[in-house]
Amino acid sequence: MLIPVTKEHIITADKLATIRELYEFRRGGYNYNNQNNPIHQRISELHDIKIQSQSNLLTGILFEICLFETMSETLRQRLREQGYHNDTEISNRMRQMNFSYGLTIGRVDDGYDYLIDRANTPYLIDVKMYGTRLFTNQNQVQNYNLLVDARQFNRNIATQYVQGFLIDNNNSLIIYVAGWTDENQLEYMENRNNCYAISVRDLNQIGTLIDIIYQNG
Repeated sequence: MLIPVTKEHIITADKLATIRELYEFRRGGYNYNNQNNPIHQRISELHDIKIQSQSNLLTGILFEICLFETMSETLRQRLREQGYHNDTEISNRMRQMNFSYGLTIGRVDDGYDYLIDRANTPYLIDVKMYGTRLFTNQNQVQNYNLLVDARQFNRNIATQYVQGFLIDNNNSLIIYVAGWTDENQLEYMENRNNCYAISVRDLNQIGTLIDIIYQNG
């Protein structure tokens, strides 16, 4: 899945990231004086925006809001194709799917971003963006992995993970949604700074996750 990034997306993500940074724990390896970050600079150039946030939170939140919006619009379109034309009926039907996004500011988050509240096996989905490099096409990421820090994995909170990458293609910013996986498909990789991982090539297509949401109502 490819998601075009608009100026409005950037402005929204930047504002939310700037506020959230006021409450963030300054973890090792996270640069909070990030005005010279090449990704921030490139986003500023492409959209003529002065980025205010100072960390990789910008790209993470950008992915979260763009993906949730796109998945929601996909669900709405499916409902229209099934004969739902009234906005109230569509909204009611979507709420019955129990798919939600819980952006957290002001406290430690719950360890996941999206929830599919299913009767027996809820999906607690952590959305991950590769936030240290811009790519020029989606083929460049096929040898990358979805990585989950061992400390996060061992908290046993998130049950599914989604991986995204930022693509800078012909002066357009695009998010490539590489796919998703269940926690039990991750393998421990001690030589990769104690993390759990799966190859991007082995991820499930994001459309199958949308199918699960649609069938949940």
